[in-house]
Amino acid sequence: ALLLALASARRPPRSWGPIALGIVIAVLILPLVTPMRAAFLSRVEQVTDLSAPTSRTRLELWGAGLRMVRDHPLLGVGVDAYVAAFPRYRTSKLTQIEWGGTPSKAHNDAIQILATQGILGGLAAFAILLLTARAVWRVARRGSPETRGAAVAAGAALVGYVVPNLVGFGSVATSALAAALAGWAGHATPVAAVQHEAQGRSFWSLALGLALAGALWFTLVLPPLRAEMSVADAMRAPSESPRHVDLLARAAGAAPWDPRYSAELGRSFLIEGLRERDSQTQWDLLVRARDALAKSVAAAPENSENRILLAGVMSAQAASRPVIISRSEVRDEFRHAVALDPLNPVVLVAAERGLLAVGLDEDARELALQCAIAYPDYAPPLADLGSIALNQGRTAAAADTLKLAVRRQWRGDVTGAAHAWNDLARASFSMRQFAQARAAADSALIYYPGLTDAYGVREAAKRALSLEPSATASQGNGSK
Repeated sequence: ALLLALASARRPPRSWGPIALGIVIAVLILPLVTPMRAAFLSRVEQVTDLSAPTSRTRLELWGAGLRMVRDHPLLGVGVDAYVAAFPRYRTSKLTQIEWGGTPSKAHNDAIQILATQGILGGLAAFAILLLTARAVWRVARRGSPETRGAAVAAGAALVGYVVPNLVGFGSVATSALAAALAGWAGHATPVAAVQHEAQGRSFWSLALGLALAGALWFTLVLPPLRAEMSVADAMRAPSESPRHVDLLARAAGAAPWDPRYSAELGRSFLIEGLRERDSQTQWDLLVRARDALAKSVAAAPENSENRILLAGVMSAQAASRPVIISRSEVRDEFRHAVALDPLNPVVLVAAERGLLAVGLDEDARELALQCAIAYPDYAPPLADLGSIALNQGRTAAAADTLKLAVRRQWRGDVTGAAHAWNDLARASFSMRQFAQARAAADSALIYYPGLTDAYGVREAAKRALSLEPSATASQGNGSK
């Protein structure tokens, strides 16, 4: 901004050297003497330390992007399709560094362009930068003092865009840079030439331009804006209120091509359906959830998380009315979702639990083993394996597996942790280990005080302990 202001002055400075040196010194010193010093030094340390989580994440994202280039060298995976293609290149190493979610950018514009637009897109982008740099260089060498100053500012903007985006992303910044350079070019045009050109413009050409701009605004800008405003209002409304659902429906209707809004609407219907006690009302909510999620899947068929939500709705429908939705349909939908993102732990665990809900224990066990092998420190797949063993009557194996699960990482899955402790309490009670059963039930209630099954196990264990004092003593000695 300072360079542009100086370049626009009627009397530009005779020498840019001292000014450039002063700016460099200010950029280096100011962060060290202001309140942002600690954050600045921490950020520098993260960028320069290859073992830092942010650096390791970038290296993994770059590797995924380069593998996309290897598989699609000419045209890439598609413009702005990094997020859609990424699940096929996901590694468990990246997921363990940054848990959950799917990155939409490669954090390196050069790799991003090559991955999504191929070598042809990369050459085009390089040509744009090269020609822009060449034009700036020519003006800086041969232009008038005013244009030379502006060329310095434009060159600084170009370097300021290219260098940071080798470790970040800034596709929007490209447009901003182009607009800034266009503004400079317009400012450098002689006033007489501008006035002469303005005289040649007709009223109708101006009107046509305004009409076209208005049409683009109303068709491309206004609908997404209305959708975002509706979603923002929905997030402020209570999640169980009719207004919340109505606002999400407005968002989905305003931008039907965007899968996010219909997916969020479907999620809301699903949550309400699972809470509902009346069977007919529950079914109606599940039908509406399925319709909304089917639209989101149609808009983005490569999105595994939306498809896993759709499969979850079908699982709930099959559990409610198995005559209408068969277990084989549920199995196929879950398999499709997992195939899209086979190393996504969120997808794998959701599929496990959806399959368990309709009694497909062996299919769920296969996915749980797959997830446990990929993420050995992740608790939910081990907990699901323990639950399956308990359902199959293999009580001792269930208890051993659940003891491992409750000591692993839950990644915020409080409900899953509560159910795992409750299953451990049930297994311990079945093996007449009443003290352990009571302790496990207590742990379950710490995670989820509303888990009524855990209350029942705890009370039963208390009664058993009161009737068998010798068992209590023997278990206490055994635990020591």
